[in-house]
Amino acid sequence: GIDNVTVEGLWLDGNSANNTADEDGLWYLNNCGAVIMRSGSQRCRIINNRIENFEYGVTASGERTVGVEISGNYFNNVTSPIDTYGRGYVIGHNVIENCPDGDILG
Repeated sequence: GIDNVTVEGLWLDGNSANNTADEDGLWYLNNCGAVIMRSGSQRCRIINNRIENFEYGVTASGERTVGVEISGNYFNNVTSPIDTYGRGYVIGHNVIENCPDGDILG
């Protein structure tokens, strides 16, 4: 995991409509994420970003993941905008548009 990191003010575009791959590469392209934090990540902030055209927007999961803030982000055309599992999250003031799941999982 990572500790005390901020991802702020980025425009992340997965360009999913124009991704091409051979048959073996399709799984990877269809399951990519903009920001992925593994178990054990602590005190991380994902704030004020624009995240578009991904399968996963922000994934922060794991029993030892604590103190993550996900706020002020704009999600567009992201299948699963926010997918979390852990303790002590702050999630708020995100805009979610054109997202099939359209919700926060976790």
